[in-house]
Amino acid sequence: GLQQLVQRFPEAPAALRALASAYLRNGQAGPALSTIGQLARRDPQALDSPEFIQFVTAQVMSAHEETANAALRVVERDFGDRGVDLLIKWADGVPARSRGRFNTSFTNLRARTDLSPATRALLELRAASKCEQKHVALLRVRQSGDARSLPLLYALQTPTGCAPFGLGDCWGCLRQGTDLEDTIQAVISRTGGAAPTPAAETDEDSDDSQAH
Repeated sequence: GLQQLVQRFPEAPAALRALASAYLRNGQAGPALSTIGQLARRDPQALDSPEFIQFVTAQVMSAHEETANAALRVVERDFGDRGVDLLIKWADGVPARSRGRFNTSFTNLRARTDLSPATRALLELRAASKCEQKHVALLRVRQSGDARSLPLLYALQTPTGCAPFGLGDCWGCLRQGTDLEDTIQAVISRTGGAAPTPAAETDEDSDDSQAH
């Protein structure tokens, strides 16, 4: 009956939400994932549902590569800006050596043009692995970044973390002017205040820094 209702009213989020929940109760993971993706495209607020997020997270973190990849494809394709936030949370919650599949998703999403300017700025800042790339990314963040960029910006203020012995400055090129501080102040002014700095996101930049 719910399937027929969705076919009759394909744009109705309530019908999709009920159908996704029914699939979950019946243990039909594939149809549930697909339906949640359809729902996310029509009603991004539906991703606030703990039931759906817990299910998608379990699929993404599955030890079965096919299951995890299918879930990541749905997140990339259907979840929009919310999907980027989830991917960052998942990536920062696993060891650096396990982030390869998430980094692939970030690369895929950087080519999307339907994400918000703030999300695209965040992806560019996160992807930049060299000091000069970070410096270029600062301009986009300064123009359109939001509070999600602040933890990454704060991490760039740390003058240590690279060779030799972790005492070197990974981001030395950013000390030659005030672009970093100006970007932080611009984001704070636009968003109305500073955001907390989660340790996991700071660690992400540290991992990138070790690659220099």
